[in-house]
Formats: sequence, C-alpha cells, structure tokens
Amino acid sequence: MEALRRERAEAAEGAPFVGAGQAVRVVLDHRNVSIRQILSGQIAEGEALPSVRSLRSDRAFPHTLRLFVVAEKPAAVLRSGPHSWLVSVRGRVIRRLLPGRLGDWPRIRLPDHLLLSPGQTVTDGPTRLALAAVVAVPQDFPVAIRTVRVRDGRIVLILAGDSELRLGERTALALKLVVAARVLRSLTLAERSALGYLDLTVPDHPVAADKSQLST
Repeated sequence: MEALRRERAEAAEGAPFVGAGQAVRVVLDHRNVSIRQILSGQIAEGEALPSVRSLRSDRAFPHTLRLFVVAEKPAAVLRSGPHSWLVSVRGRVIRRLLPGRLGDWPRIRLPDHLLLSPGQTVTDGPTRLALAAVVAVPQDFPVAIRTVRVRDGRIVLILAGDSELRLGERTALALKLVVAARVLRSLTLAERSALGYLDLTVPDHPVAADKSQLST
C-alpha cells in the first residue's frame, strides 16, 4: 500500500487536452492494487476513455511510473437536432458538446433522431463518408470548411463564404482536394467570395460558377 503511494506519474506525453490527465487519474486512483495490476488491467481501463486512443506505461525503477498517452484526434462536430458531439478522425465519439461551444471543426449532420454516446464508434455510412472527406483535407487547405454533406454517395463541402466544393463520389478523393486547393489559391479574395461552386467530380476538368450565375 505504501509502495503504491510512492509511485507517481512522471510524464503523460502526446495528449493535447484533458484526456491525458483523466487517463492518469484512472490508473492511479485505485487503492489496494499492485503495480502489476496497474501495468495491466488499469492501463486497459485508461484506454477505454473516449478521449484516449492508447495508453502505455513504462516502469522506471525504483519509484517512477511513466505514462505515455495518445489522445484521439478531433476531426468534426456531429449534429442531430439540438445535440452535438465531437468525433475523432477514427469515427470515435470523444465527448458531447454544449450549445455555443462547438469550436471551428466542420459540421456533419447525422440522420434524424440518431443519438450518440462518448466512446461509441460511428457506423452510419453517409456519416463515415463525410468524415473520410474531412480527414482527407490537406492541413494547409486555403479555405475553412464549415459543413460536409453526403447525398447518394456524393460529397459536398460547404466552405467559408458559403461556396460549395463538389467532390462527387469518394473515388480519387485526395487528388480532388489537392486540385481544389490549387484552384482556390489561384483566386483572389474577391473571387473566392463570389465563388458559387467548384466542381471536382472530374478532377482533370474542374468547373466553377460564381454566385451571380447561380441566382439567374
């Protein structure tokens, strides 16, 4: 018992938010357990936290237990009616979000009346496809993505300024996004603001129209 109390978490590496501290507490907040149990069963319990992807320990004798935490990486906000959840790049629900605290992640609309729980993995086909599109977006993409829609297997990204990026089916998704980034960078701020849509269904032949054309 006294030996257990001397053990301390020296490092929790790789976790960008509160999930790391929570994982450490799960491991250490057990009394009447041995170090062997902490290094086995309690580590598995830490990995069950919705915000934690993996949790690894390293016993450094004589009195140190190092914990290496890899957090789930947030990707998008899932919405169903008034409810919202933060989801990871793997499709795992990290946590429920309060109204007005949704951050800048792209929004994905869930099927009506579908409710989720932290730790759950999203299995709905269109939602998984929308999430795949978000994950495939290059890190240096020049325009923020506000919303992702999927209808009949076809992906549309709604960009800042309400322009549509029409990607079509999932085929060659990465290439389409690279071409889209190149086209958007070539536009001036005024041209981006006036853009109604950019269609990359056929990535070799991008098609664009401005908002004035769509309103006529």
